Amino acid sequence: MLKDLPRSFYELKSIETLDLSGCSKFANLDDDLWKMVSLTTLLADNTAIRKVPSTILRLTNLKCLSLCGLKASPSNSLPSLFWSWVLPRKITKPTNLLPPSLRGLTSLQRLSLKDCNLTDDAIPKDLGSLFSLQELNLQSNSFRSLPSSLNGLSKLRRLILDYCANLNAIPELPNNLKSLEARNCTSLERIPNLSEISNMDTLSLTNCSKLIEIPGLVKLLKSLRFIRMEGCSNITDALKENILQGWTVSGFGGIFLPGNNIPEWFPYVDEGASVFFEVPQNIGCNLKELIVCIVYSSCLDNIVSQDLTSISVINYTKGTMCTSRPVAIDVVASHEDHLWQGYLSNHAFNLEGCDEVEVIVDFGPQFSVKKTGVSLVWDKVINDKMIQYASGSNEDANVLGEDNAQADIKSKRALADGDAGPSHGSSDEDRPPKRLRSDPNTEMSIDEHA
Repeated sequence: MLKDLPRSFYELKSIETLDLSGCSKFANLDDDLWKMVSLTTLLADNTAIRKVPSTILRLTNLKCLSLCGLKASPSNSLPSLFWSWVLPRKITKPTNLLPPSLRGLTSLQRLSLKDCNLTDDAIPKDLGSLFSLQELNLQSNSFRSLPSSLNGLSKLRRLILDYCANLNAIPELPNNLKSLEARNCTSLERIPNLSEISNMDTLSLTNCSKLIEIPGLVKLLKSLRFIRMEGCSNITDALKENILQGWTVSGFGGIFLPGNNIPEWFPYVDEGASVFFEVPQNIGCNLKELIVCIVYSSCLDNIVSQDLTSISVINYTKGTMCTSRPVAIDVVASHEDHLWQGYLSNHAFNLEGCDEVEVIVDFGPQFSVKKTGVSLVWDKVINDKMIQYASGSNEDANVLGEDNAQADIKSKRALADGDAGPSHGSSDEDRPPKRLRSDPNTEMSIDEHA
C-alpha cells in the first residue's frame, strides 16, 4: 500500500540500500533523493514510478540501480495526447523513464532496466559515460538499436538483451565483455565483429532465427565456454562446422547448435544415448580428453528444462564409473533436432589403452537423445598430425571405484579379438553396446546382449 515517502526520509544520510521493489503503488521518487549521500543500492522493480528524477545523477556513490518492470508515463505533448486517445487504455505510449543523460553516475556498476518498454529514444545516448558499469540488463524492451556509445563501457562484463524482439542490430561492443546474452531476439540480423573480444566466456543467441553469420566468432573458440545457438536455423553449415571443429574448451560448458548429424570426424558413433568402444593403445601418447557430441530433441516445445544433465563413463576393464555434469544451465526443449558438444578431461576418467568403455548421456526425462558420438584427443603427434587439446577439469565429477557399493561394476563380457572398436550405427553386424539394468543383489550390473 506504500505510495510515497515523507520528505524527511530523504534527509537520512546513512542509508546505503533502499529497496522499494514490489511496492506496486509507489509512484514518486522525490527530487530530494540526491540528499541520500550514502546510497549505494536503489531497487525499485515493479513499482508505479514513471519518471526517475534527474537529481539521481548527484548520487555519486550509487553502484546498483534496478528499475525493472517500470512503464514511462506519457508526456503532455500533442502527439502523446493523441496516442493516449487512439490506443487502448492498457497500452502506455512510452516516453523517457530516465534522464536524457546519465553522466554523473560515475560509480554505477550494475544497471537493470528489464521490461521497461524502452524505445530507441528512451535510452540515453551517453551510456558510455558509465565508465564503472560492469553489468547492463536491457531485457524485454522495445528498442530497435542501441547507442554506439555502448562501446565506451570499458569495464562492462555482461550485456543482457534477451527477448528484445525488435532489435535488429547490435553495435560494436567493448573488448572486455565476457558474456553476451541475446536470446529470443527474433529480429536480430547483425552482430559486430567479435574477434577482438578475446575474454568472452558466454555467447547466448538462442532463437535468433534471422542470424546467418557471426563475424569473428572463430577466433574466440579457444576461450568461449558456452555457445548457445539453439533455434538459429539460418546459420550456414560452414559456420557450424567451424564451431564444432574449432571449439576446444575443456570442462564445464558446451556448444548448442541446430543439427541432426554427428560430425563425420567422430570415430565412435551409435544410435541412442550411449556408445561403447575400446580405447586404442597409442604408445608414447596420453589420452587427454573426450569430445562428446549428441543429437537430441524433445516432445515439448519452448520449455526450459530444470534437470541437470550428466555424462557417465563406465570403464568395464577397471570396474569404475565416473559421472560428470558438464552442463548445469537450462536446456531449451524443442521439437527440432539439436546438437550438443562438450569436452571432458580424462583426468577424472583415467582411461588408458585397451580399456573397454561406455559413455552414457542423460539430458533428463524431457529429452530424447537420438545419437551419441565420442572422439578422443591425445597429447602428441598421431599419424603425422598434431592433435590439439585444451587443459581443464570436469566440474562436479564423481568417480566410483570397485569397492564402492553404489557402483559395483563387474565386467562379464570377454571380447574376442576384433570385437572391440568403433561403433558406427546399429546394423545387424554391429554388436550392441552394453547396458545397465537393476539387479536385486547390486545396485548396478551389466546386462549382456546375446
